[in-house]
Amino acid sequence: MPTDTLTTNEAGEGLPDGPVELSPFLFLVISGTKPRAGGLALPLLGVDEVRIGRGAARRVRRSFEGSREVLRLDLESAVVSTEHARVLPSERGGALVEDLGSRNGTFVDEERITGKIALNDGAVIRLGDVAFIYRASLPLERGPSREGKSTALPVGLRTLRPDLAERASALLRVARSPLSLLLVGETGSGKELHARAVHDASQRGGPFVPINCAAIAPSLVESTLFGHRRGAFSGALRDEPGLVRAADGGTLFLDEIADLPLAAQAALLRVLQEKEVLPVGATRAVAVDVRVVAATHKPLESLVSSGHFRVDLLARLRGYHYELLPLRDRREDLGLIVADLAARFDPGQTLRLEPNAVATVLRYDYPLNVRELEHALVAALAVAEGGRVSAAQLPRVMGERAPVSSARAGTTAKFVGEPDRDELVALLAAHQGNVAAVARAVDRAPMQVRRWMKRHGITPDGFRPGDE
Repeated sequence: MPTDTLTTNEAGEGLPDGPVELSPFLFLVISGTKPRAGGLALPLLGVDEVRIGRGAARRVRRSFEGSREVLRLDLESAVVSTEHARVLPSERGGALVEDLGSRNGTFVDEERITGKIALNDGAVIRLGDVAFIYRASLPLERGPSREGKSTALPVGLRTLRPDLAERASALLRVARSPLSLLLVGETGSGKELHARAVHDASQRGGPFVPINCAAIAPSLVESTLFGHRRGAFSGALRDEPGLVRAADGGTLFLDEIADLPLAAQAALLRVLQEKEVLPVGATRAVAVDVRVVAATHKPLESLVSSGHFRVDLLARLRGYHYELLPLRDRREDLGLIVADLAARFDPGQTLRLEPNAVATVLRYDYPLNVRELEHALVAALAVAEGGRVSAAQLPRVMGERAPVSSARAGTTAKFVGEPDRDELVALLAAHQGNVAAVARAVDRAPMQVRRWMKRHGITPDGFRPGDE
């Protein structure tokens, strides 16, 4: 299948120097039968066909039929046929998926297909209770191994995507330096897990001390962080070292740093610049050795412009800036994340996902990210009989309608009501006649899109590429 190269600057933060080879990828995201198995990344560079079917255990076999390179992927699932589907390159570029007469069908973006259909970048392919995602072009991981379960990263940072693995590896290399770090990401995206991984990789002998700046009463922030002397204020009955000194020799994790009051920001700046802390009521500073990792989901640059955050503190905190992707933008890792979560909340290994639950888990946007996924699965497992979770046991909001993500907000805002015929034709053309993909783009059910098409006398066939 086709490939290309990408320079370091184009690839983004954390990628190695020099050109990066690109490849299409097929990600096995999650198996409902074996949710704790995690996912699998299959680079398709040079591969002429991927055959997918049922086997006694999950495994990948590579063979050559003349000059053709063929991958055989066996899946351990009773609802997958022995010869279920295949993925192969398209003569027009990209890839096609073909159902091979399976009993339970092959679904692309939750629409059952017959014959071959072209795959858009990010398409979700479901075979029974096993879900895949196709990506048209991602950088290949460097090194001899180009396929496997996951990269050798700590829990919370593990990923199947080579581009994200490179960034996470760079973060762990930076962890061994004295630089301060700023982690930016949405609520529930795993900022504390990243901070703990940084601390573990730093090899600092002191403790990891996490602090939620938003949870401390404004009147107590300075004494809580920097300590106080006895008698410094009413109720100060003894000397207290404060949380900054509690992290001496280790890592101080300041979550929700944007909520730190300006007076406390000035005191924190002193810690970063002078490596010392001045307790409330004290006249002499105390030396301290801490590594600061700060995190926020707010735009600090905007807060600087409005006078609510110190620009000099931002400059000090941003020794290394690392952005965490929301879960909806890294669906390829859903299976890895489910496996990590299940190891904690399902020690009896009873969790199974019915095909409709797999479909629901893949299509939801998770506005609260990994935290929301964990709560949904824990609640579903509690009410599921024998550990078998169906869509009915998942939170109702996940099945009723996927929330509109920020990436789609601009698209859906156009269609508060009904698109006219020209708009509908343009949408179908953009999505190659895939009704489910159009439905997601306008935040409507596929049945509604079909009603619109019937009203305007439109069929999807004219927008689909012919069989290759």
